[in-house]
Amino acid sequence: MRKILRRAKVIVLCFLMAVFSVGNIFPAPALAQQMLPHPAQPFTAKIGLSYEDSANPYSDDVKPALESPELYGIENPPNILVVLLDDVGYSQLNTFGGSVPTATLDTLAENGLRYTEFHTTALCAPTRSALLTGHNHHSASNGILPEMGTGFPGYSSMIPDSTATIGKVLHEYGYDTSWYGKDHNVPQWETSIAGPFDHWPTNLGFDYYYGFVGGSTDQYHPASLVENTTRLQSPDTNADGSSYHLTVDLADHAIDHLRQLNAVAPQKPFFAYFATGATHAPHQVPKKWIDAIKAIQEAKKVENPEPVAASPKSSFFDLAEIKAMLGKVIDGDLDVQNLVNAIQEIKNPDSDILANNPDPGFGRPNVEKVKAALDKAMNSDLTLEDVQTIIDNSVDFSKGWDYYRDQTFQRQKDLGVIPQDAYLSKRDDSLPAWDSLNQEHKDVYTAMMEVFAAFTAQTDHEVGRVIKEIENIGKLDNTLIFYIVGDNGSSAEGELEGLLNELSVFNQINEPFYQKVEAVDDGTLGSYLYYNHFPAAWAWAMDTPFQWTKQIASHFGGTRNGLVVSWPNGIDEAQNNTTRYQFSHAIDIMPTILEAIGIDAPVEVDGIAQKPMEGTSFFDTFNNPHHKSSHTTQYFEMLGNQGIYNREVDYPDPADPNLTINGKGWMASAIRSIPWDPDPIADETLLHMNWELYCIEDCGTGEISLDENGENQVSIEGLNCDQQYVQFPSSDYPDDGSTTVSLNDYAQAHNLADQCPNKLDEMVKLFYAEAARYNVLPLNDQKIERYDVALRPSWVQGDRTTFTYPDKIRVTEGAIPDVRNKYHTITANVTIPEGTDPEGMLATFGGRFAGYGFFINQDHKLEYNYNLSDVKHTGIVSDDPIDSSYVSLKFVYVPNSDENEAGATVTLYGNGEQIGQGCLDESLLSRFTIDETFDVGFDTGTPVIDDYTLPFDFNGTLDTVTVDISPPEPTDNETICASANN
Repeated sequence: MRKILRRAKVIVLCFLMAVFSVGNIFPAPALAQQMLPHPAQPFTAKIGLSYEDSANPYSDDVKPALESPELYGIENPPNILVVLLDDVGYSQLNTFGGSVPTATLDTLAENGLRYTEFHTTALCAPTRSALLTGHNHHSASNGILPEMGTGFPGYSSMIPDSTATIGKVLHEYGYDTSWYGKDHNVPQWETSIAGPFDHWPTNLGFDYYYGFVGGSTDQYHPASLVENTTRLQSPDTNADGSSYHLTVDLADHAIDHLRQLNAVAPQKPFFAYFATGATHAPHQVPKKWIDAIKAIQEAKKVENPEPVAASPKSSFFDLAEIKAMLGKVIDGDLDVQNLVNAIQEIKNPDSDILANNPDPGFGRPNVEKVKAALDKAMNSDLTLEDVQTIIDNSVDFSKGWDYYRDQTFQRQKDLGVIPQDAYLSKRDDSLPAWDSLNQEHKDVYTAMMEVFAAFTAQTDHEVGRVIKEIENIGKLDNTLIFYIVGDNGSSAEGELEGLLNELSVFNQINEPFYQKVEAVDDGTLGSYLYYNHFPAAWAWAMDTPFQWTKQIASHFGGTRNGLVVSWPNGIDEAQNNTTRYQFSHAIDIMPTILEAIGIDAPVEVDGIAQKPMEGTSFFDTFNNPHHKSSHTTQYFEMLGNQGIYNREVDYPDPADPNLTINGKGWMASAIRSIPWDPDPIADETLLHMNWELYCIEDCGTGEISLDENGENQVSIEGLNCDQQYVQFPSSDYPDDGSTTVSLNDYAQAHNLADQCPNKLDEMVKLFYAEAARYNVLPLNDQKIERYDVALRPSWVQGDRTTFTYPDKIRVTEGAIPDVRNKYHTITANVTIPEGTDPEGMLATFGGRFAGYGFFINQDHKLEYNYNLSDVKHTGIVSDDPIDSSYVSLKFVYVPNSDENEAGATVTLYGNGEQIGQGCLDESLLSRFTIDETFDVGFDTGTPVIDDYTLPFDFNGTLDTVTVDISPPEPTDNETICASANN
């Protein structure tokens, strides 16, 4: 028997040796770079009958190489940092002509390239899917937000396996891949502990993830904070001991990860994706940043460029009052003209007075005060020259959004971030003129803009900390940085008056304006108390010079964002601080990265055939500012808003066949709805839109002449349209006597639909062809309706009507039964030790900004508290305190009618006996929360009311909490509020 076993072992060993020998005959497949993951490295060491006559497979000469780009022939692979800000308009930041100081982006642009025709999809989750996959958002199944997803291929919110992410590809080439911040690409039903986690960062190719899953979150108390796939409760402080703020925390984690990676494996390149939740609402930012912006604004206000003597009263000082005041002090009678002359002398920059007193007070900003505020916010030591530059580049917000656009437009031309022949598009009539507002509204809206500017400045500063760490570890020169200034245009979701609570929009609740006034007056705007947002007209101003805002994919105000690219080792120094005008899109980032590294897009990943890359690389523009963009056609669609860009092919010059004339760039646009109006545009339908047409680039010039009525008109003969003339707004004609004007319409200011119907028809047909090609169909303009959780898969779907949960569980919205305005009960089975004064949370969903809580309050009474978007709180409390005799605590919720906002009768029970009852006059239409979870036995995120402190653990034993969405028919007593309303 022993001989037989010995002989069998020899046979098996010989067989294995043969297999390994055969394996060594075949080289790696020719498509190794295009088929991922790469084949395993062949085993080359000798295998004998025992270890004594076998070669050590880990000896230096045969040790397998560590996974790295060099293993695949990539020399000196660059590190990659992709920064993506949230809800930032084109003209928001100083770098692109805006008023918000952004030193990080400025410095990066000075040492890199500004891209002025980079585009997004007009909404966050779709843009992020396009960025991560190199495919159009509908191709990546993210044509809309996950919370609005439907089952159609372009809208499922499930990034397909056939569109592998940049993280997945670079991971397979040996990169360390990490993601910090917002992840809004997880299907709603996959966000709970039950998973599956297929569409979470860690299964999309990222080695490490720290951030939040969802569209937005509270910056002070992010309820959706996650590390890899584990939900966390945010700490009270940041790493430096300061009060917690999410953007700071994200930067801390990115810095820590990069630092540790460099310590352990300095040779390993990294791909880091830093996607802030800022500047998406809520606009929450530490007060020191608000103070810094206010200091800049105050400095700007006291600047007075008008001659003081031009009026008996200056902009900020009544000369008669000053005369009287000084006369009283010196016991004399001053001549007003002498006083004017003295003030002019003080305001003179060359005055000796200024040398001795940098802030005499009469109209000159105190730069020292601004410097102190900025240094405190930024933990820096700015020079006075830097501070003065910041002040000079700022716009006085108190002069309003119309003034901001006018000032910004000119500065953009001075910077070269818009063409010199660009026109400033006009304000839509649905947005109010600043001058039409009363002073109270102006003051509130100015404060809202100051908070937003502070939020933006802080965000850029935290990005700078991450970049500084890359410099500290000696890797900045070989790091390719894409700083994408927004995932869409600035957000107008704050509606016309701004918001203290963004959930008010979802639930269509009007906030009393006096509450906004109080938030400004008491200095709490921007604090943890509010989920605040600024007015839509400020968003429009942040998108200068374009029309419209976020959501409106048909126009560049929704889709054109700034982009800065920096790579010291890859971009010639001579190209630094230059501008690029090539058309590009979020889908172009991935192919550009791959070309910069020197690898091909894979044709197969994990055995799944990949869709051909839909983006095109703009790598060649890094060192060639004149390289033509290869991105010649791009559709846009969001919420029924539609657009199509197309650049005609170049053609030979008829006068000289050796020369080429650039094809014209056209944009067709159709608006279905706007963010500050929940209803679609009334005079059109989804398939019969009022399309507009714009000639964007290479359109030539037109002669100015007079029409038969003596009005100016412009010849458009060179555009080959059906009509030969168009009339511009009067302000768009030159005032220098020129007889020609540019037809290039960078900002979509001149609609040519009436003049060029044939061209428009061609463009609309092209839109539908692209829509069919990229899974855009069926078009859908629904908003609130698509938030219905019943439209998507869920762990609670099916026949089950009761759901039982243990103590200390957190469940996301996509995995709990929907009880909004539905008849339901929640029952807590408890054990309360004798002699205990019970208190604590039993079950809650939502928090400070909307939701409900079911708990024993600090008076030891059972309470159901309903938070109507923080506009109204209704507490229904038991008649008597709860004691150890109670083992079952329940509430019954009976809606007053089938209408979503109808309110309800809520009845409290203890041990089956009624112990309290009350009425809800109104209920939430759509959302209990944006980011919070259904919590049992404690409360995370934010409290429903401020009467208790988190985590508000129940101090007895909570056995189970059961939600019943199909209880027995309610009794007449349980419907008394409905009867009263009738």
